[in-house]
Amino acid sequence: MATLGLTDESLATSSNNIYPGNSLAQIFTMPENGTLDSVHIYGANAGGTCGLAFVVYDVTAGDPDNILFESATAPTLADYTPLWRQIAAGGEMLVSGNQYAIGFIVTGSGQFQASYQTGGGTDHRGYGAQTFPGTSPWVSDTDFTGRIYAAYITYSTPVAPLIATIDSPVLDGSTGNAFTVSNFGSGITSFTIDDGVHTLDLSASLSGTYTYDFPDITGYTVDTAGILFGVNTATVGDGVDTATSSIIVNPKSGYAYVSLNTGLDTTTLGTVMYGWTGAPILNDQIYYPTASNTSVDANGVLTTDLISGSIDMFYIDKTDGMVKPFTIILSGQAGGGYGNALKSSGSPVSTTRRLHL
Repeated sequence: MATLGLTDESLATSSNNIYPGNSLAQIFTMPENGTLDSVHIYGANAGGTCGLAFVVYDVTAGDPDNILFESATAPTLADYTPLWRQIAAGGEMLVSGNQYAIGFIVTGSGQFQASYQTGGGTDHRGYGAQTFPGTSPWVSDTDFTGRIYAAYITYSTPVAPLIATIDSPVLDGSTGNAFTVSNFGSGITSFTIDDGVHTLDLSASLSGTYTYDFPDITGYTVDTAGILFGVNTATVGDGVDTATSSIIVNPKSGYAYVSLNTGLDTTTLGTVMYGWTGAPILNDQIYYPTASNTSVDANGVLTTDLISGSIDMFYIDKTDGMVKPFTIILSGQAGGGYGNALKSSGSPVSTTRRLHL
């Protein structure tokens, strides 16, 4: 939080009384963009029933009655000792280079003893009749030349947005994938990819400024934590702050994936899930090699030019995020339509080929 104005009341060694219905404000130039948090005035009740309304004017365009902030009430001052009086503002925008008049309007029948420092040269406004709420235009006043009144505002500076720019898409099994960050307070220590259900922590692969490695799914053993292919969210962090970016995870060369339809079961001949325990759910994925025109459709049906042999595939379980390797054993005619000749072994979970159980 920053301040603008005279904040040290020990410098305000002189004072003068501002009468009821009068006002005083002094102009400061805003050094940076910010939002108004509070207004502070130093002084005392000089006698009678004295109320104090806090006002901040934007006088950049001249001397209009351009109220940026005005307190909703003018609290009565019960004491006669100089004190800081303050009120919270509402986050009004302050623009770098603009001129703002910080001041007050005296209400009631008493006087306000305003403290000031001599030797200043700030521009003062509006000493004279002023109603509350403020309605009359401010005018320049030379009566208080050489005085800086103990008044200031606090404001918050805008926080620069945290930015993570991550190269996309990223390929399964790729290394040295790059990303850049802006406005972090320290070095990046964490990198994760989230598919909306599971989070893959790749922090251990971070190096330099900045690269990371994406694991090769084809090297996964049974029930290794993975991530769904497609559009995901990457999150980088420095231990205090984080930023996110969209990232697409794609298969490496020679591989493809399919997201399964809903309503499938494991009793349909010709599907790669035939004979498994449990059932697929919507958007479970199968990752498979594309050699020999091999493909798997959204119903789990295999097509390939191979007649015999085997095909290693990987089932990505959306529920638990685990990658489950399995092998298709082939015997029959080329082009698919295997019926009982299509068998799955090296099952998704242990030897029981369980899904979502």
